Amino acid sequence: MTNDCRELVEPHPALIKVEPWAARFGGAGALLVHAVGNRGVLSFILADEEGSTIIANSAEAELVVAIDGKCGSRCQAAEKQEEEQEQQEEEKEPTVPAAAPLTAAPAAQADNSSTSTPAESTQNVITIVNNFVNDAKQAFSFVLDNVNIDRSNNYSSNNSAALTVKGDGDTEIELDGDNILKGGYGHAGLEKNDGDGNGTLTIKDNNKNGSLTAIGAANCAGIGGKLGIGNAWDKRPERNASNITITGGDILAVGGDDGAGIGGGAYGNADNITITGNANVTASGDSGGAGIGGGQSAAGQNITIRDGNVTAIPGGEAAGIGGGYQGSGKNITIE
Repeated sequence: MTNDCRELVEPHPALIKVEPWAARFGGAGALLVHAVGNRGVLSFILADEEGSTIIANSAEAELVVAIDGKCGSRCQAAEKQEEEQEQQEEEKEPTVPAAAPLTAAPAAQADNSSTSTPAESTQNVITIVNNFVNDAKQAFSFVLDNVNIDRSNNYSSNNSAALTVKGDGDTEIELDGDNILKGGYGHAGLEKNDGDGNGTLTIKDNNKNGSLTAIGAANCAGIGGKLGIGNAWDKRPERNASNITITGGDILAVGGDDGAGIGGGAYGNADNITITGNANVTASGDSGGAGIGGGQSAAGQNITIRDGNVTAIPGGEAAGIGGGYQGSGKNITIE
C-alpha cells in the first residue's frame, strides 16, 4: 500500500531513507532488505512482518521510507482512508461471472543472486538510521547489489555522502555485484562518523560475489569520517570514525585530501577498525591521511588486521596503518 504521508511521528528508532524521492511506506514493520542498481535506476525491496515484499524505484516514487513497526497516527489515518476508498471502488465494480479454473503455475522462487551488470550512476542517496540499542538491540541488515551512486560532481552546500550509516545500533551491509559510492563535497563515499552515532558497521560478502569502491571528497575518508565544520583543530566528532568491521568482499577505499582510506576525515581520529575473514582490501589515504586509521594530524588506534588480504597506502608521510601525518598510532594488531 502506498500513501503520501510525509510527517514521521515518534517513536521511529529504525529509519531508512532513500533520497531525494515522495514518501512511500511499506507498511508497519517494513524494512529495506535489498537495494539494486540497474541502468541508472535504484530499486528498493522492502519486506514486511508477514514476509511479503514491496518494490519501489525512482520511476514511481521520490522517497522511500521504512520504519520499525509503527508509522504513527497520521500515517495510520492515511492507510485507513486508502483502504476505505479501495473498498468503495470494489463495491462499485460490476460482478463478472467466474472464469473456468486454471491450473496454477509453480510458485516463483526468490532470486537472491546478484544482477549481472554494474549499474549506471545515479545521484540518489541512501541514509540508514538504526537506534535499536540495549535490551532492544538488533542489527539492521540489507544487501547492496550493483549500486552506483555518484555525488562527486555536486559541490552544493547541502550535498551528502552516497551512503550514510547513522545511529547507535548496528548495521550490516552484504555486498552483491560491483558497488560504487562516491561522496559529494564535504562527505565520505560510505559515511559512518562518530557525530552520527557509535553503532558498529559491518561490511560483508557471504555470497563471495561482491565488491565495493568508496571514494571520499576532499578532506573526507573513503569509508568513515567527513569534513568537519570549523577550523582544523576543532575536535569535531563528525571527522572521527569508529566501530567499522570488514569481513569480506573486494574493497577499494580512497580518501580525499588529508582523509584516510578507511577511518577519519582530515583531523579526524579512527578507533576500533577490524578487517578479517576473506576480505580483500585496498585502502589509500591522501596527502596526510593514513591508509587505514587517522586523517591528517589525527590518531589511529585499536586497529586489527586478521586474515584477509590488505594493502594500506599512506598519503604523504602518514602511516599505512595507524596515525595520519603528525598523528599517533596505538594498539595496531596484524595477525
